[in-house]
Amino acid sequence: MGKNSLNQQQTIELNRMLLMKSNRIEKKVYKRAELIRINPKSFRDAKQIAKELKNYNAVIVDLESTTDKDATRIMDFISGVLFAMGGKHKKISERSFFLAPIPDLTEKFSNNLE
Repeated sequence: MGKNSLNQQQTIELNRMLLMKSNRIEKKVYKRAELIRINPKSFRDAKQIAKELKNYNAVIVDLESTTDKDATRIMDFISGVLFAMGGKHKKISERSFFLAPIPDLTEKFSNNLE
């Protein structure tokens, strides 16, 4: 083991501190999160969806105005963003999805999904 390696107790303590910090951040995010509706016209609009998710806002994306090809590309891109953030998505209708950067937002905005 190298000089800068953590021992088991130090690793456990570091993980505990990171978990506590993560929980505090999620509580702050949950309180200030907004529900944003975006109707993209093309794949170029995927950047705006990702920006809202990175700002920890929940997004309803309606893909009715996009081609099938763009809708697939948008959802592939957004699925990657959500995966990286630990978020999830839920299908509302054939071409509408609810996107949550943190899973708890699904419950917060569940009344707004229909």
